[in-house]
Amino acid sequence: MAVGKVIRGGLFLGVAVGIGAAIVAPTVWRVMRPAAKSALRAGIAGYGAARTAAARAGEEVEDLVAEVVYEAEESEGMTEEAPVAPEPKKTRAKSAAPKSTAKKATRAAPKRKAARA
Repeated sequence: MAVGKVIRGGLFLGVAVGIGAAIVAPTVWRVMRPAAKSALRAGIAGYGAARTAAARAGEEVEDLVAEVVYEAEESEGMTEEAPVAPEPKKTRAKSAAPKSTAKKATRAAPKRKAARA
C-alpha cells in the first residue's frame, strides 16, 4: 500500500507547512514590509524617469522629422502650395419619376400639461 503512505506523508507535510507558514508569515511580513515599500518607491521613481526620458526622445524625433520635411520641401521648391485641380461638375441623370418636394416629417416635442395652481 504505497499509495496510502504517499497520501499520508503528503497530507502531514502539507499540514505542517501550512501551520508553519501561518506562524512565520506575520513575522516575515513585518520584516519584509519596509523592503517591499522601498522597492515599490524605487519602481515608481524609475517609471517616472523612464516616462520623462521617453517624452524627451519623442520630442527630439518629432523635431528631426520636421527639419527633414522642411529641408526636403525647400530643396524641391515645394514650399508653396501646389494648385489644386477643380473638381469635375457632377451631372444628374434624369429619371422617369419626378422628385418629391414634400419635406421630411419632423418629430414634434410632446406637449406638457399646464401645472394647476
